[in-house]
Amino acid sequence: MSPCSWFEIEPGSGQYTSYFRLIIPSQGLALFSRSSPDPTFWNFESKTFYADHLFDFMWEDMKVDKVEFDLKNGKIITSTPILLAEQVLTNDSDSEQEMSFSINKGITNSSTFEYSAGFTLTVGLEFGGT
Repeated sequence: MSPCSWFEIEPGSGQYTSYFRLIIPSQGLALFSRSSPDPTFWNFESKTFYADHLFDFMWEDMKVDKVEFDLKNGKIITSTPILLAEQVLTNDSDSEQEMSFSINKGITNSSTFEYSAGFTLTVGLEFGGT
């Protein structure tokens, strides 16, 4: 594929953060589309910014069917050990003795996150477990 046949998506900034420009890097051009004046679709040098160079996506509501986590790359940022009990016992018998404890702890976590780069796409996630 020729380098002049691919595009780069350049995110907007400031008041244009939800928009992007289509740049042809090999030619130094930005594509534009407008309703008037003619030409309605053309290109212009990408060094110069004009608002009619901007595009945006019309997003539909979506349902996320699956989220996969790469546990091999997971990092535990903080971990606080739980001290269940501390006890010293003296065994004055001839028999081996044993002491056991059990703990049952439930935790519910809720997380949300957002990421944007040039155009707005917000994905949230909530999960819980015990």
